Amino acid sequence: MIIVSQDERHSWNYENLEEIYVPEEVMEEWCIKVTTLRGDTYAIGYYKTEERAKEILQKIIQKYESTQSKLGNTYISLEKYDFVYEMPEE
Repeated sequence: MIIVSQDERHSWNYENLEEIYVPEEVMEEWCIKVTTLRGDTYAIGYYKTEERAKEILQKIIQKYESTQSKLGNTYISLEKYDFVYEMPEE
C-alpha cells in the first residue's frame, strides 16, 4: 500500500516503513510520523487534536489490513482495488 503525504509531495510504500505513529510531543498541532527502514523520519499529516491524529492512524491500519486480505487471494486483479491511502486534511 502507498501512503501519500497530506501536502501530496511525498509518498511511501507501507512495506518500507519501520514505524508509523503519533508522537507524544506536541508543538502547535498533532502529527502522524513515519520512520523508514533506513531510519529517516517524516511528518505525513497534521491535525488539531490528538484524537483526530489517532483516528487517522487507525484508518491507515485498517486500509493496510484490507489490502493485505485482498492480496491473500492467489489470483487477483489489482485494478479492482485501491492500494493508495491519501492523508486527509483536518
